[in-house]
Amino acid sequence: MKVAILLHLYQPITQEETVFKQVYSECYLPLLKLIKNKKSVHFTLNVPLSLFELMDKYGHADWVSDLKELHNQDRVELTGCAAYHSLLTKIPTVYAEKQIVLNEYGLGYYVGAHRGFEGEPTFLLKNVNGFFPPELAVSNNVAKLIDSFGYNWILADETALPWEVKMDRSKSDAYNLAGLETKLVIRDRDFSNILSFKRDLETQDISNYVRGLKHRESAVVVALDGETFGHHYKDGIYLLESVLDILSEEGIDVLSVSDSMDYMTFKDISGVVESTWGASDADIACGNIYPYWDIQDNDLQKLLWNLETLLLNTVRPDYAKGDLSDYTNTPIWKDSALAPIEDKKIVASIQNTVLLLKFMNSDKYWWSSRQTLPNGKTLYHPGMINSSLDIAMTLARSLDDTKLGDEIAAKLQDIKALL
Repeated sequence: MKVAILLHLYQPITQEETVFKQVYSECYLPLLKLIKNKKSVHFTLNVPLSLFELMDKYGHADWVSDLKELHNQDRVELTGCAAYHSLLTKIPTVYAEKQIVLNEYGLGYYVGAHRGFEGEPTFLLKNVNGFFPPELAVSNNVAKLIDSFGYNWILADETALPWEVKMDRSKSDAYNLAGLETKLVIRDRDFSNILSFKRDLETQDISNYVRGLKHRESAVVVALDGETFGHHYKDGIYLLESVLDILSEEGIDVLSVSDSMDYMTFKDISGVVESTWGASDADIACGNIYPYWDIQDNDLQKLLWNLETLLLNTVRPDYAKGDLSDYTNTPIWKDSALAPIEDKKIVASIQNTVLLLKFMNSDKYWWSSRQTLPNGKTLYHPGMINSSLDIAMTLARSLDDTKLGDEIAAKLQDIKALL
């Protein structure tokens, strides 16, 4: 019996410094200390570029260095992701590719080597085998895209499985996708959600939780937001430490997701069901795939999606204006790194592309959903929505096309009126 724990660590690029520092002190710092102290435990962490940028911006380079050391020691496995947490199932493939490539640049820049095998300047990061799609939003097209990048596995929720497969499976199965090399790894929704949302777990409850895991015949993947441990739940770090201690007492190893796959049974399936980890089986059955991000009668979300569609279909900033082979070892998300580029059209093109990728974050939809979480929190935050709108406004002002800029500005005003 093996357990893999994958923690998704994420803050939107628009996050305020005071909030970020609070999350850092409550979660990110104690979490990394816990991982460092538990030398027999191997976590899988998803850390997208947006979080690395904020660590850099707000002065937490030591945390990044510690993570890099843990990765170099094979104590922590890192995954691929979208740089700015966009729903990959909802955007054109060309932009999904840009999100993934930029995130790979970010991983290489912050946690990898800055020289290639022959000493050439480049970003290089070894042993990134798996992929975490934001909100576990998957589809057959996304699976094909991840496969084209050469990832060994992609994580998905149980709702991604076709119904007939779901009815005939053990909770620890993994899957071969027809025509693809990338494997589908399924997180255990029940056990993941117990840790995510239950707030009154006592020692006996944790023991019962672990005993439930022991009944499984092979590896179990538990995947949830890392911020659960210390930020969303004040005593979460102690909960995680208790779970790890009891797993150890019961002789259950905590492995990376990649290592746990050696203990999984693989079955063949033709494809996946478009899904997210926020949707239930009932939601999927009635076509409600995005219950927090694309709600049918939510006028605010409709306006936001219309604005994103306009930007994606008409702005289309393009790297093709310059030869980017000269900039593959440049952290292009930093304006200071672009300063040496003499052709200012190339600089503007890169900056507009990065702005557009940042605007595509899923948070503006999450915080406009007005849905209520199991912990009773209502998801409505005009400040977070406005922060994304500010990105769109900056982009609109940078365009040479006055008519398009005015159209974007008008849509922004409609959205702000609803806020």
